[in-house]
Amino acid sequence: MRRRRRPGVVAALVLLASVASATVIVPMRDETLVAGSDLIVTGAVASVEAVLLAGPRVVTRVTVRVERTLSGEVAGPTIVVTEPGGAVAGLEVTVPSAPAFAPGERVLLFLRSRPDGSLATTALGLGKFALATASDGSARARRAAPLPTDRALDELLDRIARTPRGRAAVATDGRAGAAIEPPRVRSGAAPFSLVKSRGGNVARWFEADCGLPITIHRAGAAGGDDVTSDAAVTAGAAAWTDAPASIALAPGDVVRPVRSVIDGAVDGRNEVVFDDPFREVTDLTDCQGILAETRFVASGDARFPELGRRVNGRRFGKLFEADVVVNPGIGACTRDPLALSEVVGHELGHVIGLGHSSEKLNETNPAKREALMYFAIHADGRGARLAPDDVAGVAFIYPEALVPRDPIGKVACEVGLGLLSTSCFGEQLAAAPFHHYRRAVAAARKATRTTAADRQQAQLGRALAALDAADRAAAARVAGACGADMRTRLQSYRDRVAQALATFTASRRNAGARLAVSGPGS
Repeated sequence: MRRRRRPGVVAALVLLASVASATVIVPMRDETLVAGSDLIVTGAVASVEAVLLAGPRVVTRVTVRVERTLSGEVAGPTIVVTEPGGAVAGLEVTVPSAPAFAPGERVLLFLRSRPDGSLATTALGLGKFALATASDGSARARRAAPLPTDRALDELLDRIARTPRGRAAVATDGRAGAAIEPPRVRSGAAPFSLVKSRGGNVARWFEADCGLPITIHRAGAAGGDDVTSDAAVTAGAAAWTDAPASIALAPGDVVRPVRSVIDGAVDGRNEVVFDDPFREVTDLTDCQGILAETRFVASGDARFPELGRRVNGRRFGKLFEADVVVNPGIGACTRDPLALSEVVGHELGHVIGLGHSSEKLNETNPAKREALMYFAIHADGRGARLAPDDVAGVAFIYPEALVPRDPIGKVACEVGLGLLSTSCFGEQLAAAPFHHYRRAVAAARKATRTTAADRQQAQLGRALAALDAADRAAAARVAGACGADMRTRLQSYRDRVAQALATFTASRRNAGARLAVSGPGS
């Protein structure tokens, strides 16, 4: 029997297609890359959008906030880079050597102007470097593909400065041609996902905005193997720390296992617990089931402004604690020596706020299927290795551009991290400490908005006085563990502000000494 179509219902046919291309790359010397570029800039990626144009033609439009112009001239504070390929409306066009971008990522770009006035990277992926900070604090310029590169940023910038420039070009922002052609369909949605609470809220570690690491302790060992367990935590933490994002995970101490957040226990300490000593995760059956589980404690209570931040257009609550519990049956279920590292790396992705890239067993999108955050273990020797989808997700949640570059900005950032700890929830809290604390935050932020040393010093002095008042109020009005934790946090903020003030005193003392040495009779 033929089914009749109801009137008023329009059936839409979605064509799922995939187009790929191959590219042969010849390495380029720095001098050749500079000479072939009309514009060289550093900046932060503001947005990434795949667009289906007439034809059909798929391009990806990348908006970049320019921080520094090294060659050429820009016509405004932002530029648009238009790259070939992308995925939109069921059509996926892949150019293997084209660079990938993620919102929040800081980049060094070598750009050429097309005949239509749009901007593109010079020689596809060879013209894009991701900027990152290494574990020793040095600035690096990295390129994953098509030719993996990890270089000292200062050395690369120095070579650019000493290299003759390319052909002269008029000032441009790339907003022409394909960059402004009206789209038939557009999609700026990122394929990665965020972990959501039952209420639909998402959360992140605010400490990352100040350049502070999140410490992850190890509890117990998988099958009693300390070496393999240490390696798994170290590799998992390093994978996310080395991404072009502000988050840094630091392996901490080996601690005695205790019940985790999964079992409702909250102690303010982040742990990876091996071998599930308290049976908090369901046992594997025929090597099927849950390999590991992560739970975290977070709050976005609107009564406390310090518990909410808007990043890349999304409001996040504040993470306070996260625990990972690893099932003891992993070792017997795989021959992959790096399987444990992959599992821990995946769970640490949840710890920083990422959800699964996909939960489809037959996922056809390779970007989602190959991600570390794919819901099923790959167990193919890759270990804790990030894929582009993972990188896009962590860069979205933790953009490097948020981290202050100057010492006063870092002090103000740390002072703004708040007074609350997990011990404070459910307690009656006096308003007085928060009143003084917010005055301190306001004064510290004012210090960042001026370059005059005397004004910075004055505002930091006001911040320190307000923190002292907040500490006295906490001592008098907030009892128990919450009061103790609050005073510990306040003492940390007071120390940071006092250190900053001491630098002003030292610099003035040194200036006086120089004046005495160079004065009359010298």
